[in-house]
Amino acid sequence: MNELRAAKAWGLTLREWCAEDVDDRGRMLAFVLYEAKIESYRAWWREERRKKEEERENRDDNTWSKLKQRMAK
Repeated sequence: MNELRAAKAWGLTLREWCAEDVDDRGRMLAFVLYEAKIESYRAWWREERRKKEEERENRDDNTWSKLKQRMAK
């Protein structure tokens, strides 16, 4: 399955992919897998950043609510 994904990423048909040298196919496949790994890391990082932003917003809301409660007393 990864070989087909790599062939498509490089714009090769299956016949052209099979005609490539084994070392070249390995390099192309490694590059495609490396790109996928980097993109998964970026997605993880964005998700972590989103969670931190949500926590910060919730904390700010809680702080404001507590301040209003203290001032109401």
